[in-house]
Amino acid sequence: MYIFGGMGGNNLRSFHECALRFADRQPDEEGLLYQWDIVKGEPPQKRDSHTCVHVSTPTADTHPSKIGDSLILFGGSSNDKSFQDLHRFDLRTQRWMQLNPCGELPSPREGHTAKMIGKDKMMVHGGVDQSETSFADTYVLTGINSYIDKDQIMSEEAA
Repeated sequence: MYIFGGMGGNNLRSFHECALRFADRQPDEEGLLYQWDIVKGEPPQKRDSHTCVHVSTPTADTHPSKIGDSLILFGGSSNDKSFQDLHRFDLRTQRWMQLNPCGELPSPREGHTAKMIGKDKMMVHGGVDQSETSFADTYVLTGINSYIDKDQIMSEEAA
């Protein structure tokens, strides 16, 4: 499980601080197999009310033992601003990358829903903007796997 953003503190400010991930280690004396780790690197701007979906790369299909592989983050808000940006977090390298898809972008929004459709499309529906205007629109982002680093896939398949 990865955690990005949210609201906290007395003034309900947005933050980006940590992730929980399962470690490759033996259970401790209480039988626990998890630990908190801070993800390093440059994350997207702090935010809350965003969506994040899991994307399996072609490598995960050909090597089922490898958990795949990216998280795609869209939208959200921070203080008085809503976002319409798109980011990918590579679970293997633990790095963020901003994505710049072509086509008509959804309006900046928060509180929307996002879901993977198959292995290469992400649907975004609804949400609100900073003035609390509700959206009833739906967008589909196609070609998500084209953002996967081809060199990474080839080097992993050779291993």
